[in-house]
Amino acid sequence: GKTDSLDIKAFYGRRAVRIMPAPLVMVLVVFLFSWHIMPDEMDRRYLWFELALVLLYIYNLRPILFGDNAWFGAERAADTTTYMAHTWSLAVEEHFYMVWPFLLKWMKLPELNPKKVVKGLLVFYVAVTAIRYVLDRMVDPDLVSISLFTFDGFALGAALAFMFHHNLWSEVRKWFRLEWLAIGGLAVLAIDLLLRDQRYDGIDYSYWYITYCGLASAALIAYLYDNDWGLTAKLMALPPVVYIGKLSYSLYLWHVPVQVYISSDRFPEWSTLQIIVVEQVLTFAAVLASYYGVEMPARKLRKYFVVATPKVESGDAAGEPASAERPVDRPSGTESSPTDRPRTGG
Repeated sequence: GKTDSLDIKAFYGRRAVRIMPAPLVMVLVVFLFSWHIMPDEMDRRYLWFELALVLLYIYNLRPILFGDNAWFGAERAADTTTYMAHTWSLAVEEHFYMVWPFLLKWMKLPELNPKKVVKGLLVFYVAVTAIRYVLDRMVDPDLVSISLFTFDGFALGAALAFMFHHNLWSEVRKWFRLEWLAIGGLAVLAIDLLLRDQRYDGIDYSYWYITYCGLASAALIAYLYDNDWGLTAKLMALPPVVYIGKLSYSLYLWHVPVQVYISSDRFPEWSTLQIIVVEQVLTFAAVLASYYGVEMPARKLRKYFVVATPKVESGDAAGEPASAERPVDRPSGTESSPTDRPRTGG
């Protein structure tokens, strides 16, 4: 594609109506309930501080900007409950969107040799992973919260996108059509739920999950892109799985606030089964309300940010006659929805 066809204003408009309404409503709801869920004034002020970080999309920068301090005269106590810690990754995603469109346009990446672009993105991926390790273990772990040092997953995704778009996939597709690779990717993501905060024989899973989850997700995406007949592809295409995927953004936003509130500390008389059932019911109710009441109506606003294809001059390489601009609904990207935060993110 040509760089001059990139409509950055339309891109940001579509991203804004897709991403911003749901967390805005979540913040409003949590704020209205803050007097109930945080009866202590100091804890409540810290919750308001968290909500402000969410609205500003800088939650991931809290450790290096504020430490345990906060605005509103609040300071985080050791036992202060955090409701918004998971939104570190939403902030990272927004920061990526602030950088990537301008890199595409100013560096003219779509017009460069796609193989070189892919190699450059992979080099960036390895470099970021290595730098994050050095910062975490040898410098200052709080520096890992800077978005740049968690951009490695986005680099992998961008490399895949270039390979898909520029027909480079045929050179490596045989490796990603293997069923065991997809099953392995799913297994890694499943095991991550169990080992995220554990240490075994010096292996710190709480740190490395950013790396191995990114690799597993990339392998799974690559497999599904080119395979609709394998076992894993059929499982991922089941209606319940697809429906969960549609709800994933609201699920990401709401599962932590609900599960933090419905806890054994707050309801000590409840059994574990009762807590799990109430958590799931309330989470599902909040997710449905967010998806159908906020996300779906907001998506209708995307029509005001339609990207138009540039006029095609007669006699061009494609041999097509000149035509008026026509609107196209280009992919707007994907939402990263990790369900937890890195060790230094909050």
